[in-house]
Amino acid sequence: KAMETEVDLSKAKAANDAKSQFLANMSHEMRTPLNGVIGVNQLLLETKLDPEQRELADLTKTSADSLLSVINDILDLTR
Repeated sequence: KAMETEVDLSKAKAANDAKSQFLANMSHEMRTPLNGVIGVNQLLLETKLDPEQRELADLTKTSADSLLSVINDILDLTR
């Protein structure tokens, strides 16, 4: 019985480690292109835009920043 418990505990730890590694990898893979989107949008915001274009670029910035925050929170949970 003790041997089964030790094996089960080892399997649970391996599964938890795999989950953490997966979340860390996914967070990194999503954050990298998102930072590109944020950077290009910032360049766009520094240009002359009409009011509708500025509103859309501002909305893009807000949404991208929110998504980046969620991704960073996920990454923090995996550490």
